[in-house]
Amino acid sequence: MISVSLLLISSDFHIFKVKPIAFVGRLGNVMGEYATLLALARLNGHVPYQQESMEDELKKYFNPSMPVVSREVYHKVNWTKHHIHDWMSDEYSTFACNFTSIHGYPCSWTFFHHIRGDVKREFQFKRDIIRDTQAHMKSLKKSDGMTFIGVHMRRGDYVNLMNNSYDGVLANSEFFTRAMNYFRDKFKDCLFIVCSDDLNWCKQNIDNSLGDVHFCWNGDSSSPGRDMALLTQCNHSIITIGTYGFWSAYLTGGEVVYLNNYLRNTSVFHNVFHFNAAYLPEWIPIDADLNSTQWLS
Repeated sequence: MISVSLLLISSDFHIFKVKPIAFVGRLGNVMGEYATLLALARLNGHVPYQQESMEDELKKYFNPSMPVVSREVYHKVNWTKHHIHDWMSDEYSTFACNFTSIHGYPCSWTFFHHIRGDVKREFQFKRDIIRDTQAHMKSLKKSDGMTFIGVHMRRGDYVNLMNNSYDGVLANSEFFTRAMNYFRDKFKDCLFIVCSDDLNWCKQNIDNSLGDVHFCWNGDSSSPGRDMALLTQCNHSIITIGTYGFWSAYLTGGEVVYLNNYLRNTSVFHNVFHFNAAYLPEWIPIDADLNSTQWLS
């Protein structure tokens, strides 16, 4: 996760905007920043504006409607700074200052779920992306009754972070077996669409003995928007950790099975992350195996 700033600007009108401390971050982070910005701006009665760098990232895949505030205007503002945590609190609906910079990690459904329809409209993928992903899904469909389950496994930098900083674990093969069996027991004809930043690990650790697992795009993760678009064309979702998995499941709808309690009690990350603020209450948790070391390699 990265630390971001929510900026509340006012001259003759009110502007609400999100700015990263050092960089915008990956796609899931940026989507969380945008959705939080939209929700808090409305709650405080302000007009939302986004930063140029945010628009540059989002417009690769979506057509975000929020207007942009220029870098020149941003640097002329004298900000009052406030820090927020990663879940909605009552005080965030009553920002008193016209020029406010809010720092924290705003990526939680508790900020924006009450306007989820508007959020989903903002994150509708561009037509060419949807056309390509739908064509790919059509090529995989073997029967009219097939149920598609999107699966996202986040590894990358989290292997090191979980092992050395966050005192937690990532998903192992047992998690995927249990999650996939949940859907196999519920639906007659399933196909699991696996996307990951480490598809080689997935191919080695996700059981495909039944032939119902498809590892998408041959591991080409150069376009995270294309992967997410493919996942959102599924009926249901299996996700592990990270904002990217959250957004793929949130936009998909359907049932969601997720990796739960992957932090040990001694993890300092509990101070800034609450599971009940990260995953919707109707989503289905499977507790991580805190003794597992399989995920490390």
